[in-house]
Formats: sequence, C-alpha cells, structure tokens
Amino acid sequence: ADRWFSRYANNPLIRVSSQPPELLDVLGSARAHIGVVESAHSTAVFCAIDNLCRGAGSQAVSNLNLAMGWPVDLGLQSIPAVP
Repeated sequence: ADRWFSRYANNPLIRVSSQPPELLDVLGSARAHIGVVESAHSTAVFCAIDNLCRGAGSQAVSNLNLAMGWPVDLGLQSIPAVP
C-alpha cells in the first residue's frame, strides 16, 4: 500500500487509505478516494468518486491546470451542489 500513498501524496484531489472509501466522503467534490486493502496473497483496490463532479468537465479543468503549470485543483476546491 505504501506505493499507492507515495504515488498520490502530492495530489490534493486524491486521497489514499488502507480502508475501503465511503461515498459520503466524496459527495459534491472533485476528489477521488482510493482504498487499498492488502493481504498476504492479494490486493483489492476500491475507488469512490462523485461522477457528477469528477466527470469529464472536472477532468478537463484538471488537465488544463496541469498543462498550464497551475495547481491541479485550481477551480475544483469547491463545486456547487446540483439542485
């Protein structure tokens, strides 16, 4: 699990845990929560996203931020709730 933690340590939009993620933790956000559960012979990886907020639109903003050298989460820290 350590490689998962170190790989995403600097990404403010991704949180890695050793527990399966909860949907309520990502609801209304552009964040992805990844849970990595390891045993002696297997690894299970879970991911929770709010696809209304972490869909193609948020991915496009995130990619633009990376291309421009801006913080990856610029404009994505808070997303208004969809009525």
